[in-house]
Amino acid sequence: MIYGRQQKELKSDKVWDYIACLYPERNLSEEYMYLFNHDQIEKVYFIGFQDDGEIMFVEDTLKLKMS
Repeated sequence: MIYGRQQKELKSDKVWDYIACLYPERNLSEEYMYLFNHDQIEKVYFIGFQDDGEIMFVEDTLKLKMS
């Protein structure tokens, strides 16, 4: 489950598009946090609530086009 965006990895200062954890377990510890970029997503199973502000954030900040 994705729970954050634009996350900086502490070890390398690299900025990743997303941070996720196992679902339904939740964020248990650093061992179970996963950093990845948009191009690594193969399939989206569920999209939560989105308003105009969210769509603008995704398009302007993350540089992705919502369709």
